[in-house]
Amino acid sequence: MSLLKNTTLVAQALRRVSTSSVRREKIQYSPLSPKVKAAQEKFQIPDGTPVHLKGGFTDQVIYRTTVLLSFVGLAMVGQLIYTMSFPKKQ
Repeated sequence: MSLLKNTTLVAQALRRVSTSSVRREKIQYSPLSPKVKAAQEKFQIPDGTPVHLKGGFTDQVIYRTTVLLSFVGLAMVGQLIYTMSFPKKQ
């Protein structure tokens, strides 16, 4: 019973410490630059292109290089498993 009483007292104490008064003034944010606004509009167009490819040619090159390197790595792992499974006879 005393454990339950102690936990509620701790919870009440934490609640009193963690609460703060409500901020009344509005926070002023800096306006977005025109470049950022244009980039946001470009990425929001619903054209069916994945977001990671909407950056243009550079994004496509990076994506395709990553896919190619992934397949090369997968092939090398397959080759390693094969050579370890069937060692050369001496």
